[in-house]
Amino acid sequence: MMMQEDPGKQRSIIIGRVCGLHGLRGGLKVVSYTRPTENLFIYNPWLVGSPGNWVIHRVLRHENPGKHPVAFLEGIEDRDAAAKLANLDIAIKRSQLPDLPEGEFYWCDLMNLEVRDQDGQVLGRVTDVLDTAPHGVLVVAGTEKILVPLVKNEIIRRVDRDLGVIHVRWIRGYL
Repeated sequence: MMMQEDPGKQRSIIIGRVCGLHGLRGGLKVVSYTRPTENLFIYNPWLVGSPGNWVIHRVLRHENPGKHPVAFLEGIEDRDAAAKLANLDIAIKRSQLPDLPEGEFYWCDLMNLEVRDQDGQVLGRVTDVLDTAPHGVLVVAGTEKILVPLVKNEIIRRVDRDLGVIHVRWIRGYL
């Protein structure tokens, strides 16, 4: 089933991208932004498109024939229909993410939060989260752009989502 999504109702989270076509029966090669990669397929339905212009698609099945997994979506039954989805983002509604234990958070929930140091000084707002090998890194834009490693307890002291503030231990001059 394919339906137009009401973009005002829920925040969408991009979890992958359609990177090509596979075969004649509507297969879509996809790139997953999830960890592990296969987690892309635990979410159903997908939103395919771009922010503000999502279309809901139910995932029927997927295969792993090579470098990129291949997804088959309801209503996409041939190469021409699949071609219309090439290079579009794959997202889910925020409500599709499982609840986390107390004190845990999804990176998407950190976006736009204010970041304050141990003295209460505002360092800026989170504009992005980078995925690095050992841990994530917050990109914080304020009077200067800084990178704050997502290391709980050592650097990230507390995330107060109700107030929209991340409290960090930060020494000026770190970049």
